[in-house]
Amino acid sequence: MNPDNSLDDALRLCGFSVPAAPPGPAAGPVTAPNPDPSPEVAPAQPGFIEPTWFRLLKFAVTGTRAGAILYGPPSTGKTTAVHELARRMGVVPVTFCCAEGNTLDDLVGTPALKAGDSVERDGPLPEALRADTWLVLEEANKLHPGCLGKVHTLTDGSGDSLRLADGSRLKAGPGFRLMLLWNPGCQGTRPVNEALMSRLVPIWTTHFTQSQESDMIAARTGCGAELAERLAGLAVRLRAAKVGTAGFDLPLRALFRMAEMARDIPGLAWSEGFRYCVLDLVGDPITKKPQRDVLEAAAMLENLDQWPAWGPSCASASTEGVADDDE
Repeated sequence: MNPDNSLDDALRLCGFSVPAAPPGPAAGPVTAPNPDPSPEVAPAQPGFIEPTWFRLLKFAVTGTRAGAILYGPPSTGKTTAVHELARRMGVVPVTFCCAEGNTLDDLVGTPALKAGDSVERDGPLPEALRADTWLVLEEANKLHPGCLGKVHTLTDGSGDSLRLADGSRLKAGPGFRLMLLWNPGCQGTRPVNEALMSRLVPIWTTHFTQSQESDMIAARTGCGAELAERLAGLAVRLRAAKVGTAGFDLPLRALFRMAEMARDIPGLAWSEGFRYCVLDLVGDPITKKPQRDVLEAAAMLENLDQWPAWGPSCASASTEGVADDDE
C-alpha cells in the first residue's frame, strides 16, 4: 500500500472504484513573489537612523498602495524619512508646504501672465501628476479638508483624472503617491479627512528611542557619548512631565541647539542653555508660566549646572554628513 495514498488503496481493496488523481504540475524551481515591487536603487545615507515605523513607510509606497499619512509630534523625522526613502528609490518628489489660508488654487494652479497672455500655472498636484511622482504635503494639517477633495479619486485606483482649467485632464500614473505630513495639536490644525485617510496607510510617528537620540546628538554636535546620553535622558523625562493631562513634545532640534549653544558660547551654563532652548520654546514667561514651571522643576532634578563644560576642543565626533532633524 502506498503510504502517500493509503485511503485510496484501502478503498480499492474493498472493491470501490477510485478515479486517478490528475497529474501534478511539472517539477521545476519555485519562485517566491517579489515582496518589494519598487526596490531601492541607492544605499542608505550615512548618519540616517531608521525610525521604528520606516518599514511601514516602505509598505505605503510599494505595490498599488496610494501613499501614507504620517501624523505625530514635530521632530519625529517625518520629512527626513520620506525624502530618504525617495532618494533610495530614485524618486524626485514634489513638495509643498501648506499654510492656513491656502485655497484649492494653491494646490491645483493659478492663472499667470506670459507675454501678455493668461496661462495656467501648475500647482504642486498637476506638477506631481505630470512627473508621475510623489506629492509630499508638509503641514497638511493646516490645509482645508476641501482642498484635498481633488485627490480622493486619484488615490483609489478608479482611473479618474484631474480636470484643469483649460479642459485638459491628468491621470494618476503608476508612480504617483500622496504623502501627507500631519502635526496634530499644532496651531491651525484641521480635522483629518476620513475619506482620504482610508485610502492611505496611516503611520503614527513616535520619537526615536533614547539610545537613537543619544547617537544622533553625539553625531550632530560632537559632544561625546556621556553628554549625549544625558541630553537624551533629559528629553525622555521632560516629555513625561505633565501639566494637567498635557505633555510637552520636546523636539530633537532643541537638544541639538542646547548642545551647540553650550559648545559655542564661552562660559554659558547648561541651565542657561536649557532656558533659552527649552523654556523659551514653550512660550513666554507670563502666559506659559504653568508649563514652564513644570519643566523647570523637572530639569532641577538633573542638576544641570553640575554637568561638565565642553567646547570645540572636547568634541569627539565629526558632524560632517549628518542630516538635520525635521518635522
